[in-house]
Amino acid sequence: MTTGEGIYLVRDDGSLVELAEQAYESEALLQQLLERYPSLLAGNQMNPGAPRRWVLVAREAGVPSRLGGGTQWSVDHVFLDQDGVPTIVEVKRSTDTRIRREVVGQMLDYAANAVAYWPVETIRAAFERTCADQSTDPAAAILALTGSEEDIDGFWARVKVNLQARRIRMVFVADRIPAELQRIVEFLNEQMDPAEVLAVEVRQFTGQGITTLAPRVVGQTSAAQRQKGAGAPPGSSFQERLANAAPEVQQAARLLDRWATGAGLVGRDGPGSRAWYAGRISLLNLNPASAAVQFGIEPIRQAAREAEADAVHALLSQIAGRPVAPQWPTLPCSLLVARWQTIEEQLLPSYLTARLERHESSESEPSSAGE
Repeated sequence: MTTGEGIYLVRDDGSLVELAEQAYESEALLQQLLERYPSLLAGNQMNPGAPRRWVLVAREAGVPSRLGGGTQWSVDHVFLDQDGVPTIVEVKRSTDTRIRREVVGQMLDYAANAVAYWPVETIRAAFERTCADQSTDPAAAILALTGSEEDIDGFWARVKVNLQARRIRMVFVADRIPAELQRIVEFLNEQMDPAEVLAVEVRQFTGQGITTLAPRVVGQTSAAQRQKGAGAPPGSSFQERLANAAPEVQQAARLLDRWATGAGLVGRDGPGSRAWYAGRISLLNLNPASAAVQFGIEPIRQAAREAEADAVHALLSQIAGRPVAPQWPTLPCSLLVARWQTIEEQLLPSYLTARLERHESSESEPSSAGE
């Protein structure tokens, strides 16, 4: 079925070829194209300064609804970008009436349960199975994705941290994005942080044996970019992100640097964030993109120190004015600056004591987002 719209190709000999827009024969065909050509997700449009690159984790990836449970849902595609951000993709044709509303509920189900019940080990195993099916070396695929000689385990540690911080990307893909879906995507993308919600329209044009695919990203409103601290590209360094961040983010970094120096901690900059360490223990992380500071309560609980973990959680919730996440909570930089005296005098001493009383040899994992 054609729509009456078209694009025109001028050959080297000067002849003109008209390509008419053509509907996809099936949803499966569009899914296969994304699997074969992940660049159709238009990572260069999502971030022109640091175009997103992709590697396929799996097609029809199973998502459980409880810890250790079996598959409840099946995601069309799961990709990772070069920063280790999990990207969930749901594909529908515009002729499918579910694309208006039902697909949004499906996607939110997938994302909410993925961040809660997808261990990074499960994602890594699925990726390695996909690589085996494609006769590709997993380590080589990761190195090609990141463009660096970074430690492979370090990349998967970043994927784990992104999941813990709920830093994921949800992408709806269709041949046409209906206006109703576009409005929902734009609204969600403005409201959700650090998660990202986008849609990609991939139109197909054919004629005289030629097929052209034209992707377009939907959902990147200026309000969403401001909300997510998009002054610097996601792939830029911490210093570049900090220089482009809001004043309260820069002030939070200065306050934490001063406190860390007095406490004998060391600040280390990752690709887009700064973490403060005591030896090998990563205690705090500041990410300018999300304008938030991340704490680690889960390591305290893992050390069977429930009372200390509950005390830190209660104090964080009191400062935030609402219940915070029980495992890897964050505080907005604006709130950290506004409540700094309470944070410096009450929260940080009790948090530091609770974290450092855990045996150091068992705590080598980073809790820092974006490292």
